[in-house]
Amino acid sequence: MPTATPVPAPTATPIPVPTTQASASASASASASVTVSGTLQSVNLIANTVTIATQGGTTVTLSVPAGTSITLNGSASSLAALAGSLGAQMTVTYNTQSSAATGISAQSAFQSHGLLGILGF
Repeated sequence: MPTATPVPAPTATPIPVPTTQASASASASASASVTVSGTLQSVNLIANTVTIATQGGTTVTLSVPAGTSITLNGSASSLAALAGSLGAQMTVTYNTQSSAATGISAQSAFQSHGLLGILGF
């Protein structure tokens, strides 16, 4: 009688499966920051937003979360102080995904032209 030869069981190679956490990290790193310059058009202290007329002719409204770095005329400042500086020249860095400002630097219209010079002193 013929004898049966045992056949080895097939081996499986595990295939890595991406996790949700890895996908979330990839999405977060895909966020980009953009810097835009222009003129301060408005400040909404209730909604915590600024609206800027860019040098390219477009208008951009951005949220300003708590903790955003704001400088006015070279000194640390606040969103409320910007409200009194409409027409200021601004440079704003913001997150393109959330439209949230991460840094604001403003030069008020009087400061950039020299108020004393405008008045003739």
